[in-house]
Parts: sequence; C-alpha cells; structure tokens
Amino acid sequence: MEHIDKEIISLLEGCPLFGHQNNDPVQITANEEAALLSIPKDEFLKMMQAHEGVLTNFINILSSRAQFLSGKLRFLSFSTLREKLLGNLENSGEKL
Repeated sequence: MEHIDKEIISLLEGCPLFGHQNNDPVQITANEEAALLSIPKDEFLKMMQAHEGVLTNFINILSSRAQFLSGKLRFLSFSTLREKLLGNLENSGEKL
C-alpha cells in the first residue's frame, strides 16, 4: 500500500491546489483500471484540519518540492561549466 501511495503522491506533486496561478492543465493517465477520487479544495482543507497526518504529509510534499526547485534554481545560477560540475558532485554527495 505504501508503494501505491508514493506513486499517487508523485503524480499529484505537479497538480496545483493552492496559489494564485493554479490554472495550468494537468493530465494523468492510469496504466490499469482505476477509480478517480475528486476532493473539492474546501473539503481537502477540512480534512487537513481534522487529520494531522494528512496535513503533515501535505506539508512534507510541498517542502520537498520547494527544496527540489530551490536546488534547481541554485544550479541554474551557476555561470560556468566548472561550477555546474562541482554543483552536481556536491548534490551527489561525492567528495572532491
């Protein structure tokens, strides 16, 4: 079950629920027969308030996404190939 949950979460990471520019279209295709659960935004907010685990998981997803995007921005700020290579090595955890 945990494996399935992680797959669903990774699919939904790109789905904007909040923010002012959340009208980008999103398309998800199932590889096998699936059921679709649609939760209106206000109901999702109520669920997060009623169930701390849902709120914690959602915040963790948003935080991980923010950290990933921050790393991408940092990498894009490198101006030389040397800086980019060193940044890649640093991200992979290799020692120089």
